[in-house]
Amino acid sequence: MTAGHLVNVIADRGGIIKRTVVSVENDVYFVCKPEEFEVARKEGREPVCTGFKREYILKEGRPQAR
Repeated sequence: MTAGHLVNVIADRGGIIKRTVVSVENDVYFVCKPEEFEVARKEGREPVCTGFKREYILKEGRPQAR
């Protein structure tokens, strides 16, 4: 899995949210909102992200344009 891929994540209370992968370290996926990923890319900075363990990642999607 590489930066820019869209994934579905199990959020608290069992909700499903769509997020963009920023990086993966060991068993933790660092993700952010697709909008944040795009703005950060345009501004030349790292996106503000949150880490989720692998078991909370449901589905891997296709990468966003970089």
